[in-house]
Amino acid sequence: MGLRERKRLATERTIERAALDLAQEHGYEGVTVEMICESAMVSPRTFFNYFGSKEGVFLGHTPPRPTPEMIDWFVNERPSTTLLDLVELFRRMMSTRNRTDPAAMRERRALIHSTPDLAVREFARMAEAETELTALLQRRRDAVGAEGSDVFPDEPRVVVLLAFAIMHPAMHRWLEDPDGAPQEELIADSLQMIRRIIDEPTHS
Repeated sequence: MGLRERKRLATERTIERAALDLAQEHGYEGVTVEMICESAMVSPRTFFNYFGSKEGVFLGHTPPRPTPEMIDWFVNERPSTTLLDLVELFRRMMSTRNRTDPAAMRERRALIHSTPDLAVREFARMAEAETELTALLQRRRDAVGAEGSDVFPDEPRVVVLLAFAIMHPAMHRWLEDPDGAPQEELIADSLQMIRRIIDEPTHS
């Protein structure tokens, strides 16, 4: 990471830290953008350049999106099963974002769960991500002319939900041990575990 990116990340985390500390003291509703800017010692213009809104700093950045190259790999190359390839896609997506502060993420999650307005918005963001990924899986099915599309029309959505479930242990491990392996490495471990489970021989 270059000097410019390090400075940008430091400013972002300073704003984030100020917002979360203020929320601990005053509650979400009691915090204003002006208070955050004063605490972080940044201008409102800088704040809005980084987060866009008060809601944005508490929700955090939107989930990473796949690049066109990642989409092409997933839809057209198809090196493994749909489920395993989707988890690998998640790993690649996570590797493109700056390392998140685990302590801030834990505080943010607690605040979201205790603040109805934020919880509703976070649910909407996750639903949007689920819809986008489901559409991507449908593109992959259409590209190969997958059989059973009429019989199992919900299959793409089910695969997305399974992939989210596979991601959960990796994210939990990362939050519990922030000084350990990065997120994308833990996701790779989960991917290896799922391959082992899928390949386990059956016993008659």
